[in-house]
Amino acid sequence: IQQADKVEIIYCPGGLYYCPDGNTCCLLPSGQYGCCPYPSAMCCSDKIH
Repeated sequence: IQQADKVEIIYCPGGLYYCPDGNTCCLLPSGQYGCCPYPSAMCCSDKIH
């Protein structure tokens, strides 16, 4: 039996949402967080792009 690779996660502000390690949490217009697939990314001010 092979052991599966451990997937690391990062928690977004507030601790309710999370993204895979290496992503950046970006706040969406709904108040939830989405995951940008780039580390240390700058989230867009319009909270869409």
